[in-house]
Amino acid sequence: MANTDLSVSRSTATRQAAVPAPARFDAATEERLDRLDHEATRHVEDARPAKTRDGYAADWRAWLRFCSEAALPPAAVRSGTLVAFVECCWHQPARTPKPGSPPGKLTAPTAIDRRLSGIVVTARRQLKLQLQLQPDVAEEARALLKAKTKSLAKTEERRGRGPAPALLVRHMDKIAAALPRTGSAYGTWP
Repeated sequence: MANTDLSVSRSTATRQAAVPAPARFDAATEERLDRLDHEATRHVEDARPAKTRDGYAADWRAWLRFCSEAALPPAAVRSGTLVAFVECCWHQPARTPKPGSPPGKLTAPTAIDRRLSGIVVTARRQLKLQLQLQPDVAEEARALLKAKTKSLAKTEERRGRGPAPALLVRHMDKIAAALPRTGSAYGTWP
């Protein structure tokens, strides 16, 4: 039987009441659990690719610059500040042009969206004691970015490097030729 009016049924309420609250343990157990949490976080950080760590660090530096220019504390990762950050990034060049060269293209929407993710992830990790972010804190900023991206279709403005070239069969042939002929997990190559 479907619950079409989206009200809470008795069985749902019973199941929700049956979920126990998080337990508090004695001090020694809490210390062990905290140490395991810390070790798990460190393990995940160590397994994260260097490019991802570098990207998050660059995103955070961009956030710190924005906060400095806007006279905001770095912990002000909120819906409104992320919208303002998107607006600021929208008018930024993708890369700093070299002296004497023409101005570069503006930042691509995908780069801005990735930067939002880097800021939120870093804020959750670095400021976790001072800041509890909503899961959808960047929702409004992403909605603004989506609207701006749609408006690009109506203009001649180009952002970023454009679409990547297609991977063709001749490229895959070169890749396959460079692979070793033995040692595959699925047996040997013909």
